[in-house]
Amino acid sequence: MGRNARCVAALVGLCLLANSGVRVSHAGMIRRSGTRFIDEGCKEFMFSGWNSWTLLESATGMGPSLDEIYGTMQAAGLTVGRFFGHGGGKGFVLQNGPGSYNGNALVALDKILDEASKRNIRLIVAFSNNWQIPDGKAGFAGWAGKDPGAFFTDATVKRFFKDHIKFITNRVNSVNGKLYKEDDAILAWNLINEPRCDCDVWKPVESQCTPDCADQVQAWIEEMSEFVKSEDPYHMVTVGEEGFYSFNSGREHINPDVLPWASQEGMDKFVRETGLTAEDSHWAKRSGQDFIRNHQPEAIDFAAIHLWVDNWMVPQLQFQRNWIAEHINDAKGLGKPLVVEEFGKTAPDTPQGRTAERNPFFQDIYNTFAQQRAAGGPLKGIGFWEFGIGKRTDISVSTGDSTWTDIIVPGSQKLLAELQSKGKVQNCVPGEFRSFDAVLSGNGNQYITGGAHLEAANPGLILLAESSVTLKDCLDICDELDECNAISHGNQQRECILYSDGGDQDSLKWSGGGWQTYWKTTSAPTKISVVG
Repeated sequence: MGRNARCVAALVGLCLLANSGVRVSHAGMIRRSGTRFIDEGCKEFMFSGWNSWTLLESATGMGPSLDEIYGTMQAAGLTVGRFFGHGGGKGFVLQNGPGSYNGNALVALDKILDEASKRNIRLIVAFSNNWQIPDGKAGFAGWAGKDPGAFFTDATVKRFFKDHIKFITNRVNSVNGKLYKEDDAILAWNLINEPRCDCDVWKPVESQCTPDCADQVQAWIEEMSEFVKSEDPYHMVTVGEEGFYSFNSGREHINPDVLPWASQEGMDKFVRETGLTAEDSHWAKRSGQDFIRNHQPEAIDFAAIHLWVDNWMVPQLQFQRNWIAEHINDAKGLGKPLVVEEFGKTAPDTPQGRTAERNPFFQDIYNTFAQQRAAGGPLKGIGFWEFGIGKRTDISVSTGDSTWTDIIVPGSQKLLAELQSKGKVQNCVPGEFRSFDAVLSGNGNQYITGGAHLEAANPGLILLAESSVTLKDCLDICDELDECNAISHGNQQRECILYSDGGDQDSLKWSGGGWQTYWKTTSAPTKISVVG
């Protein structure tokens, strides 16, 4: 294999896979480029999906089979499922304590990923959960002898959580032999489902309901997202939050607990029963979330929100439309894709009730998604809550519901047809493991890179180091040196390192410092622009 061919192979992960003896499926990794998701063939990736929060239990025989769930989704055109990669309650847990795992649950997790891969279904997996489940936020804190409020700040609790991330991302699937961090069945990781400060606005306001908590949650998001990337640089990461806006964000008026969305009756009731003020009733800004800030870190690949008009006591179509529209605008500012990864609507347990009360909200979301696709907007995926086979709740959607037959299935199949007709994304080179970006130097030479903040573990022998240079300058210097075949550029530092051949380029790693490796190629340039 020639020098440039070897660089390309390392870049797309083939060397890494050859060393492990495992080959990823043909699907390849999905990555982010700007406000788009891109697949291994440089086609844009968007999805209509669903939530099955007890999928882990189903894989152990405690619910409908994986074959039934995946088969239904595949036939309907839904391509992404989101589930909790931990116990959903009822005494079933993935983790019994620090480093102690339920073997049956781990095998179930293996089956979930393996069966999804066979069906070309991708999964968003949540590492943990804010709510009261045995191996959620309270569990991690309890193992350290702490209250749930210590989850985001206590050093021991954070170490337990990092150990869990390391264990899961580096697990070898007992069914197919794949490392989780190399498995393209995983679309993305949620750090935690719906992170919240551990405070209650119906009690006297305490320190955990202050802006300090939002700072603590932000610091935790930055730390944990960087840690996930250090263990698994290939998969995308997002927070998993509802999308509230915090104190002094200038966006609090979008929250569901303020007029005109919140009811005056509810606010009056709060004042009467707590003795606090109407201002104190604004729970969303005290949640600890701050949508824009939470999704700004480089290690967060895309923005995600949830939408619960009933739980938030705002069952109004206009609120739903405004909530999504405002987050779309913020995603544009972030320069990242947006996913509505949870949305649901309660309805009476009658066909007429579901049609009258749920369908307008679901149809509106699918319409918004279609409009965003036509406009090239950042909304790239939606996932309804929740799919119900063999059970009926006021929030579940079953295959016999008009919500399913008249809205979800037609909307999902329309999206698939659109994706099939799309061409390749410009400035992108196909790769079997994951696609990568291409840029041109001033001399017209093409360089390829695996993605932002990804650098080679060992790019080669260092030829030269330069400071105070742009990426374009760095590429031009490499052009002038015949022996230069790769460069690493630190955008934050404006530094450049040039390499010759000889390195063992077997993998990419996450660079918290913003370094990125580019390889010079001899192939014909793709349809790209000169780097400025």
